[in-house]
Order: sequence, then C-alpha cells, then structure tokens
Amino acid sequence: TADADGTFYVAWIGSHDGPAGRGLGVARSTDFGATWEQSQLVDTSSCACCWNRMVTPRAGAVRVLYRDHGIRDMALASTSDAGTNWTLNGTVGAFNWEFSGCPHVGGGLAVARDNAGVEQLHALVWTGHDKRHGLYWVRSGDAGITWTAPKRMGGELARHADLGAAGQTVLAAWDEARSIWVSVSRNLGDQWSEPRPISSEDMVASHPIVIHTGEAFRVFWTERDQAGLLFWRSQRLAHQ
Repeated sequence: TADADGTFYVAWIGSHDGPAGRGLGVARSTDFGATWEQSQLVDTSSCACCWNRMVTPRAGAVRVLYRDHGIRDMALASTSDAGTNWTLNGTVGAFNWEFSGCPHVGGGLAVARDNAGVEQLHALVWTGHDKRHGLYWVRSGDAGITWTAPKRMGGELARHADLGAAGQTVLAAWDEARSIWVSVSRNLGDQWSEPRPISSEDMVASHPIVIHTGEAFRVFWTERDQAGLLFWRSQRLAHQ
C-alpha cells in the first residue's frame, strides 16, 4: 500500500527463528519502490499462511491485519510515524480460538470516517471457534485499541472476505456456497443491507477483493467452470 505522502509499504509472512518459525515483516520505500529500507520484524509470531491486509488512513499511518499464532484470532499492527515504530494492538474480534494449524483464511480491512472526520476502522474476520464459527464484522473508532461486538456476516459457510469503504459507506464481500455475496452499510456498519449474490450461478466463485475507485466499488473474484478452468471476474457496484 502507499500513503498520502507517497511512501510505499509492504507486509509479508517471513521465516525466522522465533517461536512460530514465522513472523510479520514490514518494509517501506520513500522513492516509489526503487529502493527499500531494511525490513522490520513487527511481530515475531504469526500464522504461516493466512494473508495480510494493509490500509493507510493518512500520511505516516499504517494498519496491518494479520492472523496471529497460538490463539489464531486476527490481530492488528499499527504505526503512526511512517514505520519507524510499530505497536501491536492485540486481537481483532477476540474469539480466543485455539488451533494448532493454519486455516488459510485472511481478513478484510478498510477505513471510513464519521461526520467529524474521525477514522473508523472496519474489519472482516473469520474464526473456526466451535461455538462462534463463521465470518464477523467489527469496527474501531480508536485506531484498533477497542472494537465493537462482532456481528455475524453471512451463514455457516461464509469464509474468505474483503472490505471497501468511502465516506460512511462500507461494502463487504465474501464467498459462501460457491458464490460471491455482498452487503452494504451506509452508516458505518450500524445497519447492513440484505446479502445478495453477484457471481454466476453456474460457476464456483471464491476469494473476493474489494477496491474503491473514487467513483464506485469494484469487486474482483476468481471463478471455476465445470471444466475446471479458472477466470478472473469483476463487477462495478455504485455507491447508491
């Protein structure tokens, strides 16, 4: 991702000698990617396969959503000084899911703003907890220090998900029962529209990605036909 000053940031899952054998690495570039500063080991313990999501609410501020090790809840790492120092904000959703493997499920992260212009951080997180299994939305108005109570999104099979935001509008997308589903909130997540599918019924669709283009949202996903061939698909979704 890149912030408003043009500083580029990249986050990844890296191998090292810590307790999990994997950790959250981050690096930055101040010359548009021509060179990169020495990487930082932000968290010495992370899940080995679940992908990360990054957002930059303003210049110098970066939020990274990743899955932790041990307790396999999603977690948040933040910087407010362009990556000089990082803070581990703890779990996102706090399901206390103990699991010794990797679920291969990342999350979604987006930034909206309230009427006062305050950053409202939105996340979609999946948990395999036996009593709370499923996909959940949460919001934070204090840069990830505290979160709202998790709200269930979709049904039992809702899994891979992503988010996009513009103003007070938030769009959530996920895969469930071989289709891509979307739901929209126009008041920062206080109410959500009835989920609806946007992918073809004769395809197996999964792994949506949500992008805000400045004029609308666009959702990308992969589809597999009956012959097993894979395709990228996308659909434009207007704000209204």
